[in-house]
Amino acid sequence: GDARDTHLIRILKHFKQDVLVASVQYRLAPQAPFPAPVEDATHASVWLYHNVHIFGGDPDRFCVGGVDAGGTLAAVVHQEASKLGIKVKATIVFAPYLRFGATTRSYMEYSRIGTLPYDLAVWNWRCYCSTSDAGDPRCCPIEVRGKMDPREISPIFIVTNRYDPLRDEGREYAQRLSAEGIEVTHTELFGTHHHALICDLPGVRRIVRQFEERMFANDSDASQQDVQRTKKGGKVNRCSPSTEPQQVEVIGTEKETTSPTAK
Repeated sequence: GDARDTHLIRILKHFKQDVLVASVQYRLAPQAPFPAPVEDATHASVWLYHNVHIFGGDPDRFCVGGVDAGGTLAAVVHQEASKLGIKVKATIVFAPYLRFGATTRSYMEYSRIGTLPYDLAVWNWRCYCSTSDAGDPRCCPIEVRGKMDPREISPIFIVTNRYDPLRDEGREYAQRLSAEGIEVTHTELFGTHHHALICDLPGVRRIVRQFEERMFANDSDASQQDVQRTKKGGKVNRCSPSTEPQQVEVIGTEKETTSPTAK
């Protein structure tokens, strides 16, 4: 992590309330391949959770998040929190790497966009881990199928980009966690590609404020909101309006179409 990280700055400026942020620097591949980055992320999370009071923070509002590879590590901490002995209030991940390799349709369609070329994505994975690690959810979070207790997993906000090679695995991860009974809010930013949060500032602003509401909500309030959402028939993927109608998936129910003027 880096306090000067442009993604972090763009995200934080949309918070209305004061938040205490720790940007964690972890060892990088290929010098330190898996599981070194995961170990750094989990150890840092445990230390921060138990020592946040030193900095004036509240462990009851402890959250994790990340962008790109940092989102991958945040997803791992989200899954492992109960085993680590920490309680995560909520998690937010922006365009994380979730599956070993580069075989999805979105890779085929958008890997020629310069922000994440196909060859670079494959090279990143080869530097990070071996094929024998690909089935480990600590390496590839999407492999977590059937291994989580929804009573022990906090809500998660998953953000994908419309023209990102990582889009499809983010969509699948949201569906998979939802099928496991985890509370998932999946947002897809239209007109955006990998590393392009600035292209849809209204969308990013809305996501951050939803996340902030969850962070500062009382547990009883959050539980009541969950009941209300369930009664309405599922959780809607909130997407930013584009120049033409888009399909918005509703988890567990039918699909509906939003127009550019939808609010």
